[in-house]
Amino acid sequence: MLGSVAFAQGRSKTSEHISAAIRAGIPAYSPTAAPVAPPVAPGTIEMDPFVVEEDEVKTPTEKESQTKDALARTLRKRYPGASLKGQDPVQSVLPNYAATMYRDDERLAKLTRLQDIATGLRAKGDPAAAQALKRELQRSFIRRPDALTEGMDRSVNAWRN
Repeated sequence: MLGSVAFAQGRSKTSEHISAAIRAGIPAYSPTAAPVAPPVAPGTIEMDPFVVEEDEVKTPTEKESQTKDALARTLRKRYPGASLKGQDPVQSVLPNYAATMYRDDERLAKLTRLQDIATGLRAKGDPAAAQALKRELQRSFIRRPDALTEGMDRSVNAWRN
C-alpha cells in the first residue's frame, strides 16, 4: 500500500541513477523527424509504391459446384418428370428436358439482372446507355429455336406446337 502511494505521488521504487541511465539510452522524441528508409541492397531497383486491390470474388454457379450425379438429382427434384433417373444432365442420347429448362432459367436470371442494370442507368440519368444495353440484351438473349428444343416442346405438349 505504501509503495502505491509513493508511485502516485511521483516517486518510484527505481533508484535515480538507474532511471538516469535508462533515459540516457532512449533517443529523444522528435515528432517532426522523418522516418528512416530501410537500407537498399546494391543493384536493387526501387519502384513507386502501388496499391493492390482484390478483384471481386467469383462464386461458382450451382452447375459448376456439383458433380454430374448431384446435378442430375437437383434437376429431377426441381423439374419433376422432365428427366429420367440415370440420365446424364450434360449430354445424353435421350433429350433431357430438365437440363433445357435449367439452362433457360439461367438465361432468364441473367437477362433479369442485366435489365435491372439498364433500369438503374436510366434512373441515373443516362438513357442512351440504357437503350444501348436494352438493344444488346434483345440481340444476345433472344431464344433461338433449334430442333432439339422444339422436339422436346412438342413431345411435352402431345406433339402440338
